[in-house]
Amino acid sequence: MKFWLLLVLAALFNAFGNILLKNASVFSLATKSFVIYLMAGTLFFGLNLIFYAVALRDIKLNIAYPILVGIGLIIICIYSVIIDSRSLSIKELLGAAVILFGVYLLSSN
Repeated sequence: MKFWLLLVLAALFNAFGNILLKNASVFSLATKSFVIYLMAGTLFFGLNLIFYAVALRDIKLNIAYPILVGIGLIIICIYSVIIDSRSLSIKELLGAAVILFGVYLLSSN
């Protein structure tokens, strides 16, 4: 159970790292805001690597990776809709559903 919690935390850190890098991208490279978002994103990616590596002690890679990606996809879609006020098209929702179904197939026994 501990390793599954670590995998979920790794997925959260990965998604947050991606979101912070996206936020950094709206600033010029030489600005303080860019550096802060970049460093925070890098910190979350580092935490992701640590938690993911430990989770892989007990969870097979072919199961852990699709779950990591699937959780990240869900978090980033939710962030895009709620925070960025972005609407997802039917095509994007269908694509996400297909990916999540694939994650389910890959990770089920």
